[in-house]
Amino acid sequence: ASTAQSDPVLDWNFQALEAIRLDADTPPEATRGLAMIHSAILDAVNAIEATPGRYVSLPAVEGSSPVAAVAAAAHRVLSYLYPAQQAIFDAALTNSLDDVPNGAGKTNGVALGQAVADAIIATRANDGYDAFVEFTNSNIPGVWHPTPPMFDVPLLSHWGDVQPFVIENTEE
Repeated sequence: ASTAQSDPVLDWNFQALEAIRLDADTPPEATRGLAMIHSAILDAVNAIEATPGRYVSLPAVEGSSPVAAVAAAAHRVLSYLYPAQQAIFDAALTNSLDDVPNGAGKTNGVALGQAVADAIIATRANDGYDAFVEFTNSNIPGVWHPTPPMFDVPLLSHWGDVQPFVIENTEE
């Protein structure tokens, strides 16, 4: 059964997918961005439900709007990842918050979502996503080689060193 109300998580997931498409992100970059967005959404909702966060545990003021928290968290991370699309995200945030009654619940939900998003952004700021390295071709078996027909350079050869979201790095 469908309702007139939309699902804010699905709405913001759509915004994220559109941002990825418009920015022509590579699959690894898109995956990292989606993980950041949905981690912020999850931990904002977890805070409202008094459930420990997966990455960030912040207290929520009782009565905080989950819709406002989801929208604010997604908006903040998307704005960080895709600053050139800020106007699109601002319009989507306005649209999302139009459905939330004005008052403390809305204000507190927005503040919570933004705080969780800021913490997620800070957590991922030094994860190695931007530590590009020059790829050196090799004839050693088992090492990546350019393949026909394009013989293109490898995609994000440094990506194997990016800090994973879930798996612990045992090499340190």
